[in-house]
Amino acid sequence: MSRSAAGAPPLCGEPLTPPRLAWQGDQPRALDFDDIYHAPDGAAETQRVFLAPADLPARWQQAPRFTVAELGFGTGLNLATLLQAWARQPGGRLQYITVEKHPLSLDQWRELCTRRQDALPAYADLAACYPPTVSGWHHRLLDDGRVSLHFYFGDAADALTELEQQGFREVDAWWLDGFAPDQNPELWAPPLLGRLPGLSARAATVTTFTAAGRVRRALADAGFEMRRVDQRPHKRETLAGTLTKHRPLPLPAAVAEARARAREHGIQIVGAGIAGASLARALADCGQPSELFEAGAAPTGASTLPAAVTHSRLLADGTPAAAVRLAAQLHSDAWLRRWPGWATDGVLQLAADESALAKQHRLAERYSATGDWLMALDPAAARALWTGDGHAQRDELDCLGALWLRHAGALHGPALLRWLTDAPAIRCRWQQPVRDSAPFAGVRVDTSGTGILALARARYLELAPLGGQLEQLHDPAVAPALPLVGSTYRVPVRVPVRVPVRVPVRVPVRVPVPGAASDKAFLLGASYEYRPWSPAAASAHNRRQLPAGAAASQPVRGTRVVSSDRLPVAGMLYSDPDTPDPGHWVSGGHGSHGFSSAPLCAAVLAAQLTGTPPVVSAAVAGTVSPRRFRTRQARRGYRFGASS
Repeated sequence: MSRSAAGAPPLCGEPLTPPRLAWQGDQPRALDFDDIYHAPDGAAETQRVFLAPADLPARWQQAPRFTVAELGFGTGLNLATLLQAWARQPGGRLQYITVEKHPLSLDQWRELCTRRQDALPAYADLAACYPPTVSGWHHRLLDDGRVSLHFYFGDAADALTELEQQGFREVDAWWLDGFAPDQNPELWAPPLLGRLPGLSARAATVTTFTAAGRVRRALADAGFEMRRVDQRPHKRETLAGTLTKHRPLPLPAAVAEARARAREHGIQIVGAGIAGASLARALADCGQPSELFEAGAAPTGASTLPAAVTHSRLLADGTPAAAVRLAAQLHSDAWLRRWPGWATDGVLQLAADESALAKQHRLAERYSATGDWLMALDPAAARALWTGDGHAQRDELDCLGALWLRHAGALHGPALLRWLTDAPAIRCRWQQPVRDSAPFAGVRVDTSGTGILALARARYLELAPLGGQLEQLHDPAVAPALPLVGSTYRVPVRVPVRVPVRVPVRVPVRVPVPGAASDKAFLLGASYEYRPWSPAAASAHNRRQLPAGAAASQPVRGTRVVSSDRLPVAGMLYSDPDTPDPGHWVSGGHGSHGFSSAPLCAAVLAAQLTGTPPVVSAAVAGTVSPRRFRTRQARRGYRFGASS
């Protein structure tokens, strides 16, 4: 995998080729490295090589937040064994960073989990949350958010660069578990091992299966006091060490100040829609309390629609915009599985014309081998899905073909917001507007949609309101069984399900929703009004998608906020390209895709504000940063209604 620039990791989102795997009984072997993934006794080996010499779990039981970083994910044996130990002796919060350049394919992973889940039940949990095999970060939460998994698929050197650039400095235990140094020398090179102390917490440990003298000397030179661990009769010895020369890399001054302000004085979030609610929940998952302010007695706007769809308009061109959209889609697909009220049959993106169909084929060709999250369908297969049982509807909707986003879907906005904000670490402040000029010693994050447009310090953001209208219909003859987007927009209204709150959910699960839609109700639309239309004109525009004689509709009007580059805006505000404002942050500009992009941006901001591991590449975080507008404006001036 090539670097995008000198010293910088790739953008992310590249499909990866899985390893060639062979089984010797129940023992997997990597044919490309001519090496086994682990010894026949598997979990026992992990215990004696990695957990015991690092004094785990005793150490994590004494820490509010504990981080294990592993170089060499392989078959996930170390993680599964760790989760078993955590289940028996949990601590405060566990963060697990794992790096793998050659991740197993989804089919390989499922076969492996099936073979192992009886002996190691954690594999049954992990089978449901394995990421697609595309390069970059993938974030998963287990144990009601107390266990945070951060997969990095790509080079180990790139992963360390990501941690360095994004300000993570808290690894408590390093697990070095690549293939043997002779077969995989890059992973054991002294320059790479010398970077570990800069990312480590005080008294961090390192453990590794290899006992090679050059590895021991490289770790000692890096600042670890090394010792040999007797492993007889399994092998002669392994290595373990403790960091005695603690020298973490310095943080950028603005990042350090923002984290100090958040830690000492707290975080205020302005706006309780999907951007604000998902940020509050992401902070709570990191152990950070917050106050969520809303001017009204309840959230308003598009976040409260009875049917919202989670989908991104994916691109196959490898651009920063493509990386952002892909990250938003994959993150929301996994993130929503935590919600007990979530169930989905996917989303169909219908091709509007031959050009759109060709684009869909390029996307399917690029990503279909990375997992089961995306599939190209011919017209007959697509129609069978949206009609529910394949029978003909009165609707004569044209279809050239479709992309099926299998883990996306429709949701009931208010029900999701209620669940997100029901956490002990979130204090909701209803009917309490926050003035822009009101002083606050902590960090304030404005997520209020159109409210961001009124912020004096945010006038440089190239954001603008965009009106629109949907129609709500009750018509079984044209109601789709799952959301349709692309050449049309029809989203079933899901029945809000009352689910228990504050109930631990150990793994991402799919909970069926009784009744997929309410009387076959669905939302139809949507108009994009750069100048306001009359409700009647908007209804006429929307209903052109329906056959004559369709049921009457009820208009639902709203306003989106979009950016000049149609990407979300999330991060610290800047008074000029080089002067950040550590106390003031935003998440906005989510447009029509807020239920995909807002949760991703929430996770990005939470990691930046709390110093927890990254959830996207540094390049993606930079692409959505408010700083991008200051940089462009220094070159070509203000546009899209922005001003100083």
